[in-house]
Amino acid sequence: VKTMKYYTDLVTAAHDKAKRDQKLRYDERQFDVEYEPGDKVLWYRMKVQNKLFCHWTGPFVIVKKLGPAAYVIAEPGDVNDRDKHRVASVQHLTKLADTASLNTPHLANVQFHFADSVFARQFEQGKFVIYRKCNSNKNWRNEFHVAQVFEPYDHFNGWISLHSYVHFGVNDDPELPYQLLPLAKRVLRPEYKDKEGRSFSMPSKVQPTSEPVLHDFAPGEIEVLQSGFLLKNNKIPANIAQAAYEAARGLDGKR
Repeated sequence: VKTMKYYTDLVTAAHDKAKRDQKLRYDERQFDVEYEPGDKVLWYRMKVQNKLFCHWTGPFVIVKKLGPAAYVIAEPGDVNDRDKHRVASVQHLTKLADTASLNTPHLANVQFHFADSVFARQFEQGKFVIYRKCNSNKNWRNEFHVAQVFEPYDHFNGWISLHSYVHFGVNDDPELPYQLLPLAKRVLRPEYKDKEGRSFSMPSKVQPTSEPVLHDFAPGEIEVLQSGFLLKNNKIPANIAQAAYEAARGLDGKR
């Protein structure tokens, strides 16, 4: 029991350190966003009628600024109608490209945000995903990667942060590329790295200075084959593994 608590405390400390480091990395890429009255924006709706509806909608016009993180917005024809004004957080706004008319939203921009929203909905923090890298050459197209969603999708910077899970041997010495091992046969453990950058997955090796191996991806960089599931006894459920292979065959058939 003492040994389990010791390793649990080490893993918890490593996760806490990783979250602090992640925040620092996030803050480094952040920038202050300010809008002026009259700016055209898209608004991110948290709730939609069903999954086929796009979260990003607009265009809207900035009416006024309420504070550093809140704005009053309105549809172009309702700027002077206070009853139709709404308050939006700066986190749920993004600037719309200039167009010839406020009544004709830039289609390419809207399509971009729709694709961005569809990509984001595949990731639920704490759940797992199976994916392939889009930039892999044809010899490695069958590499399947498994990861846990480390943080929710970042709409401002356009990336998702995933914590890598790997099938390493008992001594962290894989005998073959684990990405090629059948999904249902993998015994998965979270991957960490030491201060020298060496990766490992054995819980006994986790130290307070250890960091999780994180990968950031933007839409178009990965193909998500399955998402939103949990491991059972460190393994992928058989139905999830089968569905991932079927999804991969479907994508390959479209090429």
